[in-house]
Amino acid sequence: MESLYSRFIEKLKETDQCIEISRRIHAGITFLSIQPKEGTTHQKIEQLIREIASQVIGQRSLYYDLHYVRTTSKGKMIFRFRFRVPNEKSFCCGNQCVNCILLQSKK
Repeated sequence: MESLYSRFIEKLKETDQCIEISRRIHAGITFLSIQPKEGTTHQKIEQLIREIASQVIGQRSLYYDLHYVRTTSKGKMIFRFRFRVPNEKSFCCGNQCVNCILLQSKK
């Protein structure tokens, strides 16, 4: 997961919309602090984050959560962001579970 976050941050830094980006973890929750170019709205930065997160995830069975938190008095935008693994079973554990993947119909 750490390599995903590293690649994600690097791709964000390569854009011309962000001046400064940092990632901090508070109480187990990842926050992104982004200093955007002047005049950039949080909706534009949110769209940029979504596009880059989708690129980084690629064909993996992951998804992400993104929530705008606030803009500081110095203009930094704070987002709550994390990559997530789906909560559904993806293998058979052999315990004859009711929701066993072997009993699911093929999609």
